[in-house]
Amino acid sequence: MNWYKKAQKIKPWQMTRQQYESMSFPKLKPNDIFYIKIGNRDVEVIQNPTSQQMRQMTEEFRDQFPHYQGTPALRSTQDENGNKYYWKSNDSMHAYIEPQLSKLVGAKLNQNAGRADYNRVIYEALQAGKQISPEIFNEFAEKYPDVAKKYKMESINELV
Repeated sequence: MNWYKKAQKIKPWQMTRQQYESMSFPKLKPNDIFYIKIGNRDVEVIQNPTSQQMRQMTEEFRDQFPHYQGTPALRSTQDENGNKYYWKSNDSMHAYIEPQLSKLVGAKLNQNAGRADYNRVIYEALQAGKQISPEIFNEFAEKYPDVAKKYKMESINELV
C-alpha cells in the first residue's frame, strides 16, 4: 500500500495541495543487501546504502574501470516511499534489476519513482475519470487552463 494511503483516509486526488505536500514520507526500510541473479552471476544491490557503502562501491568501480571517467559508477532505483537501491553500473541495467528486485522487496521500483508532483496526481486522476472536488479542480485549472478545459465538465458534473 502506498504511503499516502496509509497516512490519510482520503485519496491523494481528494487532498488539497497543502494536505498533500505536508505529508511526510514513512520511515525508510533498514539498510540491507540483496543479490539478484543476472545470467550466471549475482549482482549486489544495496537497499538504502550508507555513505560509506556508496563510497566503497564507487571506489571499486573506479579501480576496476579507471578509463571510464565520465561513466556513472552506480545505478539506482527507488520506490514511491523513498527507499533507494544501488548497484555498480557495470553489473547490470535497470531493465534486468528492477523486475526481480521489485518482487524481492515487494514494491514497484523505478529510477524516476518517488513522491509524484501534486499536479501530476490531479492530472492522472482526471485522466482516469476520478471525481475531483471543485476547489481542487479550480486550483489545477488556474495552472493548466488548456488541460483543464478538457476535463471540466466531466469531473464537476459527476459530483453534482
